[in-house]
Amino acid sequence: MSSINNFALSTNHEKTFHTLLRHPQTTAVSKPFSTKDHSTLITDASPAGIGAVLGQCRKPVTCISRRPPKT
Repeated sequence: MSSINNFALSTNHEKTFHTLLRHPQTTAVSKPFSTKDHSTLITDASPAGIGAVLGQCRKPVTCISRRPPKT
């Protein structure tokens, strides 16, 4: 890394990062599953892993991601 790209991670950066990680799990973004609402399942896969989002009313209900086991 060159000297112009040095970046020091501060306590404030850590706090912001952890806040952003928790944000998608709040009720402001996600919603509880309802059998009365239409569901949409979005999936994706690559050699790096798989992922899926279950959504209702244009909001995520749950998200998953997995990496393949090393062989």
